[in-house]
Amino acid sequence: MRRQELVVGARFVMPSPDSRAVLPAVLSTARLRLRRFEPSDAQRLAELLNDRDMSRYTARVPFPYGMSDGEWFVGHVTEGEAAVDEGQAGEVVRAICLQQAGAECGQLVGAVGLVLPAAAASSRSATLGYWIGRDYWGRGIASEAVPAMLSAAATSPALCWVDCFCAQVVAPNVASCRVLLKIGFMQCAAFGDAGAGTAAVSKAELQSDAADEEILGFELSRKDALALVL
Repeated sequence: MRRQELVVGARFVMPSPDSRAVLPAVLSTARLRLRRFEPSDAQRLAELLNDRDMSRYTARVPFPYGMSDGEWFVGHVTEGEAAVDEGQAGEVVRAICLQQAGAECGQLVGAVGLVLPAAAASSRSATLGYWIGRDYWGRGIASEAVPAMLSAAATSPALCWVDCFCAQVVAPNVASCRVLLKIGFMQCAAFGDAGAGTAAVSKAELQSDAADEEILGFELSRKDALALVL
């Protein structure tokens, strides 16, 4: 096993013993390999995200989506993780890649990540985000990748201050709602309602077609996230 790699198996999770990063560089599941984004991923990002429905169902994916957007995203998440590792606000994002044998092995098919406040901030929540390319919908990829990310975060000593994990879903994205509920998230107040104070972005800040849709809120406690570690 490579250093800084977390394996999420059928019955165990084995963390890296000496990584200084908030999360390991690589997370592995039965079918997936979650790794850091690389500059060479920009073209693949454009292929996957230049899709009107991807913009409609996500908060921060513009349409059209080109090579320059992919390049910006890779740089943004690289800087965001460096900030988190220093205890500042940022985000930790992993590329979701297939690792089954065959022509699709190694193929980038989506992303999953957590937006985190500064470690010293009053907020104690991390906001989950993820997307899967259209050609890979309905294959259970999100249901495998999201628990892997949450398990890694819930068992990370550097994130021991996180009390809960939150997620926002545009109302028409029924499939994502089902994924979150299946994992154990509970639906909370809709975006903009009283009590929905865990939102990561305001309605006016949405950079996609989701600005025209109702945003639903979901929460998962740290205790329940730890239960995902089998």
